[in-house]
Amino acid sequence: MKGAAGELTNLRDSFRQAALVSSKKSFEDFEGEVAKLRARLDKVRALCLTPPNIFFWLAQRKVNAGDYSFDLDLDEGGRPTIGPVTTSALPAGTSTNPDPETK
Repeated sequence: MKGAAGELTNLRDSFRQAALVSSKKSFEDFEGEVAKLRARLDKVRALCLTPPNIFFWLAQRKVNAGDYSFDLDLDEGGRPTIGPVTTSALPAGTSTNPDPETK
């Protein structure tokens, strides 16, 4: 499983590189590079378990609270180029407050 995490990190960087650099090439070259990356992604995804939704919701709270922000994903003005995760996926009655003791 540890190897899968490393491969996913490598793939994230490779997809970013493809978006920023390879997308400037001809469509056929770009499509070929992305197809290879997608094949690697499918292979590594087959190794991973799908955790219960509660872990997704907890992680979503952390992301929205700013625990995971990357300078690489900011534009020149310091604004995120990737929008915030919405809470609309949370089940009804689920709080987005990370501290359940406070209201």
